Amino acid sequence: FAAPKSEGLWEEIRSQIGTSVSSEGGTVEEIEGPLGTEVVARLPVQMPDGQRGYRVARFLGVDGPRWFLRGVIGGPAALDRTQGAALEEMFRSTVVVRGDGPMPPRDLLTLRLPKDATRERPAAPASGPGLAAPERGPEITEIG
Repeated sequence: FAAPKSEGLWEEIRSQIGTSVSSEGGTVEEIEGPLGTEVVARLPVQMPDGQRGYRVARFLGVDGPRWFLRGVIGGPAALDRTQGAALEEMFRSTVVVRGDGPMPPRDLLTLRLPKDATRERPAAPASGPGLAAPERGPEITEIG
């Protein structure tokens, strides 16, 4: 996000996260993590069996020169630091190029992959062992 020259946004945003989560019946805790102060939120959810449970999310934030980077870690990685390590490293490795133009604070900055990054995913095998590739079946014909 774009941020003002004079101050960061993370302190204010942490407060807003706390207010929002509390208004939904959840709880928040600020802890010191590997990237500084984090917010661990426990948000109420209804479980498939109808009982009340919680979904945990870790909010990360870093104030930079005229920018602010926020991340959210959910699922098992929100509770297990070992599982969250790869996401923390990705967050830590993010390069922010803010640009020189004026922007209102909190405007979203465009995310772009580095030029040498690939967007391709590994191709899934066309067929598994003992399976043939799909063939076209009978067509519906018009009977007159």
